[in-house]
This record gives sequence, C-alpha cells and structure tokens, in this order.
Amino acid sequence: MFSDLSSIPSNSCNTRSLRYTPFSYSDRYGMRLQRLTLDGGFSCPNRDGTLGFGGCTFCDNAAFHPGYTKGKSLLEQIEAGIRFHAQRGRKADGYLAYFQAFSNTYAPLPVLKEKYEKALAHPSVKGIVIGTRPDCMDEEKLDYLASLRVKGAIVRGRVRYRIRL
Repeated sequence: MFSDLSSIPSNSCNTRSLRYTPFSYSDRYGMRLQRLTLDGGFSCPNRDGTLGFGGCTFCDNAAFHPGYTKGKSLLEQIEAGIRFHAQRGRKADGYLAYFQAFSNTYAPLPVLKEKYEKALAHPSVKGIVIGTRPDCMDEEKLDYLASLRVKGAIVRGRVRYRIRL
C-alpha cells in the first residue's frame, strides 16, 4: 500500500491496514485449518541474557500457553489441542502446529528439525506456524523451512519485531 514509510500520514489513526493482513487458510489451502498452540520449549535472546533479561514488554508469553500445553510432550500437546478445539465445537479439516511462545527458531537447526518434524508427523497436522524474530533466522534455517514446503507442508511465519514510527 505504501511504497515507503515517509508516505504514511503522520496524523493517521487508521494504521490497521499497515499492521494486519487478512489471511484465510480455507481460501488459500482449500480446507478449514485450526492452529494448535504448542510450547516447543524455546527461549529468546532477550530472556536468556544473550541480549537482555526479562523479555520484551510487548511479548507476554504467559498468554501464549493454553492450559493443554503444560508439562506435556509435543505429541501430547497436539492431541490435547485437538480435543480442546473439538470440545468448543470448532470443526477443522486439519491443524497447524503453532509454535508461538518465545523465539521458535532460537535453537540449533538439529533441535528445530526434531521438534518441527515431530509435529508434522502427526496425521492431522498439515503444517506449522512459527513465531520468531528476524535475528534468530539464518540462511540454513530458511533453506530448511523451504524444504518443508517442497515436501507439501504448509509453513507460515509470524515475526515479532516491532517498528516504531
């Protein structure tokens, strides 16, 4: 919409179109998909002391952990998440494993592969959504995620870096 940030009106109150893009999984993939929030056990450079302590003020990870994730393996979380959504009448043709809390690419590639592929091995999981930070990505990780797409998995990213205007 705006080719550069200088064209954004400084007094504009309607910045919704700048921050959010409507996205329908059923329109794009031809099936109703429900996200299953999972706790992959990741951390963040703003929590572990690499860049800071305590985390970012806008990132409330306590809100990203539904009750069904606590103390369970990834496969147990997936099964519990499917039951959670079914009990609430949410019908889905498949599920997306949503690694939401913390920076979910902030680990060595072998660790990421083990966690992502474990989730993708579940027969109801059609893809993954990964919440992360741009400084926790590198070419090797991007190539790996691209290889998952080639194999047919749905791969979506949600970057949690804020730009202040």
